[in-house]
Amino acid sequence: MRLQGINYLGFSYCICEEKINLKKLEHNIEYMNKIYLNTHSLKNMSYMFYGFSSLTSLNLANFNTNNVENMSYMFYNCSSLTSLNLSHFNTNKVKDMSYMFYGCSSLTSLNLANCNANNVENMSYMFYGCSSLISLNLSNINADKVKDLSHMFYECSSLTSLNLADFCADNVENMSYMFYGFSSLTSLNLVNFNTNNVENMSYMFYECSSLTSLNLANFNTNNVEKMSYMFYGCSSLTSLNLANFNTNKLIKIEFIFSNCSSLTSLDLSNFNISNVSNINNLFYKCSSLKSLNLSNFNTKNVVHMNNLFSYCSSLDSLDLSSFCTDNVKDMSYMFNNCTSLTSLNLSNFNTNNVLNMNHMFFNCSSIISLDLSNFKTENNEDFSYMFSGCSSLVSLDISNFILKNVKNMNNIFNQIKKECELKCNEIILLSKFKK
Repeated sequence: MRLQGINYLGFSYCICEEKINLKKLEHNIEYMNKIYLNTHSLKNMSYMFYGFSSLTSLNLANFNTNNVENMSYMFYNCSSLTSLNLSHFNTNKVKDMSYMFYGCSSLTSLNLANCNANNVENMSYMFYGCSSLISLNLSNINADKVKDLSHMFYECSSLTSLNLADFCADNVENMSYMFYGFSSLTSLNLVNFNTNNVENMSYMFYECSSLTSLNLANFNTNNVEKMSYMFYGCSSLTSLNLANFNTNKLIKIEFIFSNCSSLTSLDLSNFNISNVSNINNLFYKCSSLKSLNLSNFNTKNVVHMNNLFSYCSSLDSLDLSSFCTDNVKDMSYMFNNCTSLTSLNLSNFNTNNVLNMNHMFFNCSSIISLDLSNFKTENNEDFSYMFSGCSSLVSLDISNFILKNVKNMNNIFNQIKKECELKCNEIILLSKFKK
């Protein structure tokens, strides 16, 4: 039986033999908390209090959950609920806890230390949007059958710490968005996390902007295929050791370190990205990065390199000798605002297939010389602002530039000194430089 979207599955809410529609009692909290709900034979409590947005308190002291297998969406969007006592809940048979506390944005604390999750397979979106939570006790949870933890703590923006030291995640396949928007989190203990079976880690630590350190030494990434946006916006992290990461199966990595503005060094010499086609915005706004090791980057299948090092304003050198650019089509904004770079060796770059070079070296204000004599530009359509703001250039070699398919050259040489020695065989480009 379904009443107003609440799944009761035939059990009776009994008061003097009357059957009760809980949704009608949402605003009569005092009366609702006095009623006796006979739940002893109930197996499904999913959606039970779904959308009870006016509910401020709930007495579940008489709830018998011994036979319950499904608690998904149980308190979904109970956005006014400030506290919830589940200390007596028996969850031994529960298999699904997904979306259980989704949108409980007024809850400040939750103690699930007594919760038995031995049979739970799905915890995705479990605490999604619990933005007022400042205390969450998961100390005894055994999640060894769980396969999906995606979005589990999404936007739990008030939690400052979370201890998952005893959290068993042996069979988890999806951890995407798990700690997304954990903006107040300063520490996170994941030392016992077993990630052997995880395939998706994208957006995992997205905007964990207060996290100052992160120990992932135990992470097994042998099966991970997706890491895009994984550390995006972790703006307080000063270091990150990923030496143990195996990325042989990786296919998605874009924006992975974007906006990690406090990172000073990063060694990715162990990273295998041979199956990746898109590395755009990989290091976007890593403005404190002074050392970056990409010595073994295999970029043979990469098509998109746009914004790759954009706003890496502290990098004064960059070794890209391992780069293969045979299939790259987009190099726009690639070195945009790399204001500390003094030189750049791109002699190994093959640009035959590049269609877009706009803003490629925009505001690289410290570069003194740039030899791009190897660049083939027959297919390039956009040169706009390519060297704009390169105010320290004294030598620029673009002698093999061809404007066969060009559509936009706006401000290509803007702010370059007229004293700069320009090697170029295209009359149109020469005339633009002299203006």
